Amino acid sequence: MNNQIKINILLVDDERASLLFLTKVLDDPMYHLMCANSAQEALDWLRLNQECALVVLDINLDDSDGFEIAKFVRAQPNTKDTPIIFVTGMSHRPEYLAQAYALGAIDYIIKPFNPDIVKTKVAVLVDLYRKTIQLQQTNAQLQQVILKHQQTEQALREQSQTLRAILDATLDIIIMLELDGTIVTINPTGAAQFGMNRTDIIDHCFYDLLPPKVAEQRILAIEEVIRTKKSVFFEKYRSGLWFECNFYPVCNEEGHVIRIALFGRDTTQRKQAEEELRTQQELLRLVIDSVPHLIFWKDLNSVYLGCNQNFAKMANVDTPEQIIGQTDFDLPWKPFEPSKFRADDRRVMNNNTPEYHLIETTVGPTNGQQIWVDTSKVPLHDATGTVIGILGAFENITERKQAELELQRSKAALEQANAELNQFKTTLDMMLDCVFMVDCEESPFFYVNQGAINQLGYTQEELLQMTLSDINPEYTDKELSEWYARLYDGSLPALTVETIHRHKNGTL
Repeated sequence: MNNQIKINILLVDDERASLLFLTKVLDDPMYHLMCANSAQEALDWLRLNQECALVVLDINLDDSDGFEIAKFVRAQPNTKDTPIIFVTGMSHRPEYLAQAYALGAIDYIIKPFNPDIVKTKVAVLVDLYRKTIQLQQTNAQLQQVILKHQQTEQALREQSQTLRAILDATLDIIIMLELDGTIVTINPTGAAQFGMNRTDIIDHCFYDLLPPKVAEQRILAIEEVIRTKKSVFFEKYRSGLWFECNFYPVCNEEGHVIRIALFGRDTTQRKQAEEELRTQQELLRLVIDSVPHLIFWKDLNSVYLGCNQNFAKMANVDTPEQIIGQTDFDLPWKPFEPSKFRADDRRVMNNNTPEYHLIETTVGPTNGQQIWVDTSKVPLHDATGTVIGILGAFENITERKQAELELQRSKAALEQANAELNQFKTTLDMMLDCVFMVDCEESPFFYVNQGAINQLGYTQEELLQMTLSDINPEYTDKELSEWYARLYDGSLPALTVETIHRHKNGTL
């Protein structure tokens, strides 16, 4: 407690002269004297719950005796330990003293007052009060220190238990070593690597558990950690298993290495997964580089993330890796094409809907000629289904498109020829003469006009099953063959003969 704080002292006496005397005798800048000239006034002050270091109380008051006030003081929690000095003008009667001490009186003063005695007794009790308060404060501070220490110990225990639980639960190898290699602590995973229990391996030398050559390597690694105060990382392969190891320095406040922490992890499954992934990626790369389609994929901003070899060639880059990070504006497309391509990308990604077999034209990067492509684009998703980019594939269908166009032209020419032929046939059908068409001497007619049908009496279907010799009995097959041969080889441009046709009824 600060000694500069004023001490409350309650003076209770119904004689004004006594109060004046006491206030004069006890006049001290460190005393806060509270005067009450009646029992009621004293009780009112005490009910305010104000603490005081001392009560100087007259036994005989007009409205009550001092013993009642003493009882009240002892009954209040904040004043139950407050010392009381009784003031009396009576002799040292034993019954008064006994009652006073029974109510907790510390001392008494007999009127008339002796100033020195009053000052001395009050000073002693005030000093005792100060020391008591200081002791209480010290005790409170000690209790806080003890509580904090207990809380710290509890926190350390909980941290130690948590750390132990983590060490026991982790699948990684964790070992703490002294600088000479003595094992201070090890988790079950680490102990299992040596085929021992955790409790049995403590205090063993780490190097004694290793093959001699391996132990030499670990000693060199730990010496490097101590010398550089930096961790040492390495991988090791043993008995078909891969491990990652890290020796880490544990330093004190001065920065000196005092222990070595060893962390190890079995990475066999990860290595196998990485190898499988690498194999799958190589296979995928082989597949997409082997297909005739041009394949690419982009992020949400239409920035290229990759492509196959065919697309790289189309984009005029040497390898697919060179296209990563580029956009369509960086590639040798026609000026209007990058904006169109990006608009198509954005539409597919915003709608989250694939678009298949869009037939488009572009310009080849090497010869500048127009080519036809069949393009498909589908949105790419992450594991949650969120669109993260776009996959595109297109095929150069220029030859197919040219063939289709040529077929269309041939079809149009054929239709035109058929139209002209039909017109020609119509003209021939209007003639009264017989007209026959044949493509070789032994083949049936492939066309006869209406004049032939009318003159010979056969139906069109019957005539189309007949040859020239069937209706010309006057010429031999040999003569007809000679005519055909000369007409076919061009030696005879045309042949005009007179002939007689046989009618269906047998007449000529």
